[in-house]
Amino acid sequence: MRILLTLLAVASLCCGGPTIADDADGMRLRYKFEVGDTVRYHATHSTKLKTVKGRSTEIVQDESDSEQHYRVVKIDEDGIATLELTTDRVKMSAQFGNAKPESYDSTLDEEVSPRFAAIAKTIGKPLARLEVQPNGELVSSKPLLPESLQRRVTKPVTSPTADNDPAKNIFAVFPEKPLTVGDTWRESFKVRVNIDRHLEQTVTLLRVSELSSLKNGLATIKFKTSLITPVHDGGVRVQLLQRTPSGTLVFDVERGQLVSRTVIIDRTEVGVIGSDSLMRAVSLRKEELIPESGEDTVVKR
Repeated sequence: MRILLTLLAVASLCCGGPTIADDADGMRLRYKFEVGDTVRYHATHSTKLKTVKGRSTEIVQDESDSEQHYRVVKIDEDGIATLELTTDRVKMSAQFGNAKPESYDSTLDEEVSPRFAAIAKTIGKPLARLEVQPNGELVSSKPLLPESLQRRVTKPVTSPTADNDPAKNIFAVFPEKPLTVGDTWRESFKVRVNIDRHLEQTVTLLRVSELSSLKNGLATIKFKTSLITPVHDGGVRVQLLQRTPSGTLVFDVERGQLVSRTVIIDRTEVGVIGSDSLMRAVSLRKEELIPESGEDTVVKR
């Protein structure tokens, strides 16, 4: 059900600096955006959440297969691109415990289960508008759905955050410095979590990325996210259970586009709802650029 802001999109800038740096010490990775471009991605996502309390075990599973795109609306004089994100189609299923799985296919189903009714209303409509710098840094994000619908399709794992909260960014962020194979860079960012109905806490996450290879114009980048702030409260740890992913992405240096990304979460927390409790989240998301009509697939390793 987490369809909207997991769009993989990234792309490019016609009026920015060169993608390949003049610096002989390496190259700068930069996205290239061009006004009017529509870039499409195919994504599959599966999640399994297991909760154990004493002798009781509950398992929640969901899967989705979707096509999504972003459209470049404008580029300002500073090179900041404004993008609109849309989901074109989705096929999804959810199962709670031993109950019969429920499913929804936006291309086939005329009658929609109440569980997926809100999602069905978003298909083909702009979900959000992002402003992004050429290195992928998020300047702002603005939901475009009506507020009542937005609340129904966005799972509130944390409390509301600023429009430029890095945790909302769907883009990999590249450093300003030129890179060579083996170089690493770090991004730290803060997210707010709920202690109770009236009290919040800010925690810091750290993402470490490495340019692991550069071959045939494709940069392969590995990344890992970790929690920096010590957290002892079980309720807070539950909120952060799916916030520390690791994975790999492939970036086309010349085109300035992300062509694939794999994101993995496998994390277990013990004692989050009592001393005899355990929660484990396992998630796999794969995204690939959809070639333009008549174009061969971009990923050639």
